[in-house]
Amino acid sequence: MSPTADDRPAPAATAARSLFIVALPRSLSTLVHRECCAALGLRSPRWASSGEILNGDRVAISAERPSGENPKFTPPESGYASEQLDEFLDDVVVATGRAYKDVVQPFAVARWLAGRDLPMLRIRRSLVDVAWSMQRAGWWYPEQAATAGGDRRDRLLAGLLRASRALDALAAEGVDFDDLLESGEPLRAALRRLYPGRDVPPLAYVDEDFRRRSHRMLAERREPLWRELAERLARLADATS
Repeated sequence: MSPTADDRPAPAATAARSLFIVALPRSLSTLVHRECCAALGLRSPRWASSGEILNGDRVAISAERPSGENPKFTPPESGYASEQLDEFLDDVVVATGRAYKDVVQPFAVARWLAGRDLPMLRIRRSLVDVAWSMQRAGWWYPEQAATAGGDRRDRLLAGLLRASRALDALAAEGVDFDDLLESGEPLRAALRRLYPGRDVPPLAYVDEDFRRRSHRMLAERREPLWRELAERLARLADATS
């Protein structure tokens, strides 16, 4: 006897298309990845934390490097494994159910994502903020992508500027870092545009602790070194425009 319509099991919900989040370091990308996963029913591959499949520091199995560091911000002219990285992404990025992100290989990921039919979200943060935060953490690796001279801070800024321009070329939905500090609504609106017709619940990550940390970050923009970095960046942007 054939089951009636009421007896048949309900069809499984259609898995959301996989999302790729791109940003520069120190841009709330881990928080955004977490919120996107929860809102869309996506998840990171189990072998990479926070979806960072090109970051050897976050991949469960990665090659041991003599320097003790995995390569980051490798520019196109370096010749570093460009074909291998492309094929790696071809092999591991699946069409549905996953949320990926990258903050350490902007040139490789911008090249690979260009023209692909994949939802992309770009987090934009002030390059001065990024440089300020990275130099305080002792993370100078963007300087290897600099095409001009200058001291270490200039090279850090030049590498970030070049990476930002590479990511700007992507047809990605954008969300501004400062807006993320205010509420979850800008991120929710961006996800609605990327996933039309899909229910995206409110994102409630802004609590009192988050607000306190946000206020401290914004207050750093009054520091003399922050203003000096802003002046340096303006000069570099003019010189390379």
